[in-house]
Amino acid sequence: MLERLGRDDVRWLLWIKLDVAFERANPGQRGRLFWFALLEDGRSIIAECRSNDDLALDRRIDADQEALLIELGWERPDGWWTTNWHDHATIDDVAELGQLFSATARRVFAMASFDVVEVGFQAAVVDRG
Repeated sequence: MLERLGRDDVRWLLWIKLDVAFERANPGQRGRLFWFALLEDGRSIIAECRSNDDLALDRRIDADQEALLIELGWERPDGWWTTNWHDHATIDDVAELGQLFSATARRVFAMASFDVVEVGFQAAVVDRG
């Protein structure tokens, strides 16, 4: 999907919600979420994984999960640029980003292949003025 979206001269956002049922049953509570921003240059990608700053209490990441996020290659939330776990890549690294997402979902969040996720995308309006 990111490769396809990279052909357009706009900023695309692609997100994957892992806690669809939890969020529906608990309005206003935020579950685990990944998003990928493909920037207007059609090459640069910012990947983020929601951190404890935005997660509901019973969805928060513990110390062992944080260690796994670091091991997999995620950068810690810095509180200045972003409050989420993040990674920077290019369109050439899209396969590695897919592997990062898959490994994180499986190893950190114990997702199985039959678990339901929600995937969405949209073009973002960016002020270039």
